[in-house]
Amino acid sequence: MGEGFWIRLLYVLAQHVKTLPIPDFLKTIIVLAAIGVLISGLLALIAVLIESLRDKEETQNPPIKKTLPQRTGKASRERIILCSDQSCIGTIGDDGCCRYCGKPLTKLETTKALETRLDNQIKYQLINDNLQAILESIPRSHIGDYDYLIQNRNEVADLRYQQKYKTFYRLFGAGLSAFYCNEYFTLLRLNFNVITSLRDVASYLYEIPCNNRGKKLQFSFSSKLIHTVNPHSPIYDSNIARFYSFSEPKSTNTTYEQRILKLLTFHEWLCDEYERVLRNAILTQAIQQFRDRFKPITFTDEKVIDSLIWASEKWWKPEKGERHAKRQPASEEKSMDGMVKRVELRASQSAVETEVLKTLYAYEERVLRVRNNGRRVRAIRTWRMFDDHGIIPAIEIMMGTKKKHPGLVGLIEIGRQDLTFEALVLRHPESFSQEAGKLAKQRLEEAIRAHAIREKKHDDQSKLDKMK
Repeated sequence: MGEGFWIRLLYVLAQHVKTLPIPDFLKTIIVLAAIGVLISGLLALIAVLIESLRDKEETQNPPIKKTLPQRTGKASRERIILCSDQSCIGTIGDDGCCRYCGKPLTKLETTKALETRLDNQIKYQLINDNLQAILESIPRSHIGDYDYLIQNRNEVADLRYQQKYKTFYRLFGAGLSAFYCNEYFTLLRLNFNVITSLRDVASYLYEIPCNNRGKKLQFSFSSKLIHTVNPHSPIYDSNIARFYSFSEPKSTNTTYEQRILKLLTFHEWLCDEYERVLRNAILTQAIQQFRDRFKPITFTDEKVIDSLIWASEKWWKPEKGERHAKRQPASEEKSMDGMVKRVELRASQSAVETEVLKTLYAYEERVLRVRNNGRRVRAIRTWRMFDDHGIIPAIEIMMGTKKKHPGLVGLIEIGRQDLTFEALVLRHPESFSQEAGKLAKQRLEEAIRAHAIREKKHDDQSKLDKMK
């Protein structure tokens, strides 16, 4: 039907309306409505023509689509750096730019990535150094419960099995509805017959409302389901993410597709990382001691690594709800040894610069990590000053500012003023100017006096509260 048909139809309708025994304003409304229908039909016809032309053009010249780089081999920890843009799903290439969005790493971001990699290099060594304490923190029930879940996988439909599964993998604490749990275990039972991918499982569970609040991406529970089917597949949870300094994308500023792709990218790297750890025998002795101590039946080497990481994070994570002074790590020597190793793994520095780095790491571990409930936080502004000005000049600049460095206040609060930059300047006057030395002494004395005043006020207030 062409435009002529619609015009003729409108003309016939208008002639017919004139003969109707109705008021003129109703006739006008009917004609206008007919004109609107005609215009809609013309617009629809134009849209169809444009779409057909576009399809023809795309057939002749296919568009270039952005896709994530395909895996060409096993990746190593040193090559995998996620894009710093939380809304992007790509990884950093050898040229220092994101393979997906093309955004280059800035100098600060590059330094942060290097520091993150450096931290991860010593974490395996920290596990080996503190292995006995870490193994002692693992309850034997953890081994027995896991063996039961793997040995009795064919009993997924049994209510007792489901209760143990929920308790072991903490489904109880997630506020999941009974309907969601039923669908979860149904999917687990089906996966023993047809193994699906982690993405398919996560996508399927995402479409099921968790509770009254609606849908949510349960990537950790999805990885646990896949691990139950294939015990060689790594488990993803908050402890694993914290250990490897991976920041999970938030639902507030990213789409579901962006979140799932970023999580899948990290999980893919995690598979490669576990394989690298086993291939290079990085945790071989720790794995063997784990097996000698607990005599597990169904633990794969990947699961042993997961248990060691999980236990290590629990072991050195500060307790919540305590005052700063009481939330010190159990062993002063262990913590300081870890900081020394981290500094030594960094670039070679002079003796004073090395001590500066130890001081900054002490602030990050003793103050920032405690204040953030065990989450590792970087002193970004201080690292930026070190990069922009150099370590010694940056300390000189800090001494000349009126604003007190947060590390000065935080370290004095926990009784470690000897680890402050000011105390370091006073210990090494030959490396700093006389003016810096005077300012450091003044700043340290003022901070100690201010801390004493705050403590006195706190004690007085406590006494008043007891009297009331």
